[in-house]
Amino acid sequence: MTPTLSCPSTTMSATAICTTTCSFLPRLEFTRRIESSLSLQLYDSAAALGGTFSAEHGVERFKKHLLERYGDPGRIAAMRRIKTAFDPADIMNSGAVVRPLDETPGS
Repeated sequence: MTPTLSCPSTTMSATAICTTTCSFLPRLEFTRRIESSLSLQLYDSAAALGGTFSAEHGVERFKKHLLERYGDPGRIAAMRRIKTAFDPADIMNSGAVVRPLDETPGS
């Protein structure tokens, strides 16, 4: 059976971030393919035009690398200070979104 391309919804925000749902690939496979090429091009273009990065349904582990790359450094620093104040050992939801201040990337 040949898969059919079906894209029932495509939305474009003012920051040029495109979200497309296609039913011919499993969701995670589709997202992996898009995130590794097209999305980065869109995010780079949006950032160059002064746009900002946000994750409509949360950053978590899946888009953490995008937050680190495109997020506002001041906001990320504030989130890390809050994480450090409430969870310095990184026990709660460990590794998601931001690290405590005393941790370095990859630790």
